[in-house]
Amino acid sequence: MRLSDMCLLPLAALWQQKVRTALTTMGVVFGSFVLTASLSTNQGVQDVIAREMGDREVLRRIQVQPRGNTGGSRPIEVKGRMSEARRDRIRDALRERQAWEGNVPQDKVVTRDKLRELGTLAHAEKVVPAPWQFGMATVDGQTQDATTFGVLPDSQYHRRRLIAGRFFDDPSENSAVMSEFLAYRMGFVDESAINTLLGKTVRFEMRGISGVANRQASRRRGGADALQGAALGSLVRQVAGALTKVGIISSKSPLTNLIGEGDTLSRDFKIVGIFRLPTKDEKELRWDALNQEANLLLPIQTATDMFFQVPRQAEQGISATVIVDDDAHVDSVLERIKDMQLNAFAFREGLKRE
Repeated sequence: MRLSDMCLLPLAALWQQKVRTALTTMGVVFGSFVLTASLSTNQGVQDVIAREMGDREVLRRIQVQPRGNTGGSRPIEVKGRMSEARRDRIRDALRERQAWEGNVPQDKVVTRDKLRELGTLAHAEKVVPAPWQFGMATVDGQTQDATTFGVLPDSQYHRRRLIAGRFFDDPSENSAVMSEFLAYRMGFVDESAINTLLGKTVRFEMRGISGVANRQASRRRGGADALQGAALGSLVRQVAGALTKVGIISSKSPLTNLIGEGDTLSRDFKIVGIFRLPTKDEKELRWDALNQEANLLLPIQTATDMFFQVPRQAEQGISATVIVDDDAHVDSVLERIKDMQLNAFAFREGLKRE
């Protein structure tokens, strides 16, 4: 058979089945178009999301949480003959009691050591904790409830809202930037009064800081530990006050900051700046773990150190954001973090599931 016959025979067969050939061709063309459009749309959506999220940095972030359901899914035996409804109620009560007494295993906790370990992972560019705390703030005898949050010195989200003073220069300095709303609640209502806050000392006090171990010991010993703690705290305050009066220690000594009144911790910070409340547009911005709101902004390392000084918080662990050096390394870093038995999620995972 000649080469020309070999080429003409298939064409002749296709010509005899003109309708089928046309439909098949249209199907192939349409399928190729849909596939191309789908891939283009998916890439376009990812590009838009990346652009909105800030030059793709969010795609390099991994959120690490303190812990998930620690022991809550483990079976709890309920003895006795009873209805299943009553058994379920007793089981729930036992689970709550275990959590309250501290008998639930504290796995998947992001401790200070875990933070350091996260920072040593290959391709981990930066590890940013999220030290958020609630307490009472006092300036010139005026006390109001307040929140603190640790921020990076180069946080543009917070820096651009500064209306008086300066922002932090160092992540470990002992200073605070106060919200104009907290200043207003403390009685600094006139704009001219805002600048008078600069250079003043704000005392931030947290109560109920005891950890699970302290609460357990106190219950077992009939509250003896709490009484001893209060007595020791009173003695520390008396000694610190006496030493301050005679000039042996200064009012900035750690003895005057670590007050042992029951289970209370207080820290003094110098107010270096005032920042305004967010505008309506700023409130509508996407949520960002690094851009949280608080009444008092503290340098990130200072806030983290204070966070881990509280036994209760140290036991519960802290959230953190791991920023990877390149998109291509996110998956490998994520797997390493999960190997550390920590709860972690990368934003890229959400895009993959779309």
